[in-house]
Amino acid sequence: MPLQLNLLHEEILEHRQRQRDPLKLSIYAGIGLAALLVLNYLWIGYRVLESKSRLNSVQSEWAKVEPKVTAAQKRAEELNGIIS
Repeated sequence: MPLQLNLLHEEILEHRQRQRDPLKLSIYAGIGLAALLVLNYLWIGYRVLESKSRLNSVQSEWAKVEPKVTAAQKRAEELNGIIS
């Protein structure tokens, strides 16, 4: 039975260490976390813009309805004054 020597043992070990390098893994984790934070920031910004758009549409609707409401309130007060 012949004796087998692994002459590349040190190179293989070094290659495995480079693959499992904690600094590289932490950099990847940091990049992933930063990407998640950017996506969260963009999502919140989108929701804020959507809310502002909704607010503007409701305010424009209210501006159209408000004169009618105040006129109806004045008319109701007038009629209550007549009834009383």
